[in-house]
Amino acid sequence: MDPETSAGNTNTLLERYRAGDKLALQVLVERYYPRITRIVRVRMGPFLLEREMVEDVVQDVLVRILEGLEGYEPRSDARWIDWVARLAQNEIANHARRERTQKRNALARQVRSHAESAQDWDAPAATTGVEASASRREAAALVDRCLGELAEAHREVILWRDYAGADWKTVAEQMGRPSAEACQELHRRARRDLGRRLQGRL
Repeated sequence: MDPETSAGNTNTLLERYRAGDKLALQVLVERYYPRITRIVRVRMGPFLLEREMVEDVVQDVLVRILEGLEGYEPRSDARWIDWVARLAQNEIANHARRERTQKRNALARQVRSHAESAQDWDAPAATTGVEASASRREAAALVDRCLGELAEAHREVILWRDYAGADWKTVAEQMGRPSAEACQELHRRARRDLGRRLQGRL
C-alpha cells in the first residue's frame, strides 16, 4: 500500500499531531525529511556548504517547523512545502550571518593584535616565512592598505619604526625631525589614525 495514502494527507497528519498523536509527527518528518534536505542543500550555497553540515541545518529547520506548527494554518500540500521552504531559507540566513560574524570577529581579533603591537607590523621580521594562517595574512593586508591611506608623515613614521625597526634617533634623522621625542609623539598620533581607519573597515 502507498505509505502516503495509508498515512493520510499532510493536513490530516497535522490535525492528528495537534490532537496529541506523536506518531503523526514521526510520519510527517519521515515523509518530508528528504525534500527538506534537498531544499536546504540547494539553498545553502558554497559559502555555507564549506562550513556547515547539511544535516545540522536540517535539524535546526525541523526545530523551527515544530515551533511554528501551532500557528500554521493547514492548506494544500504545496502551501505546506512553501511554508517549510521559507522556514528553511530563514534558518539558512541565520547560519550564514553567524558564520560571517564569526569570520569578521576572527579578523577583528587579528587586526587588534596588529594594532596593539608594533612587532606584529614588522614586515621583515614577521613575514620572512609563510604566515601561520590565512586570517593573519588577511589582517596584515588590511593593515597595509589602511597604512597606505595615511598622511605621508604618519605613514613614514610607522614604516620606519614598526616595519624597518629603526630606533628613534634614526627615525628622527631619516624624517628630518628635531628629536626622538618629536617622532614618538608623531608615532602615537599615526597609530591612533591607523586604528580609527582599521575600526572603520570592520
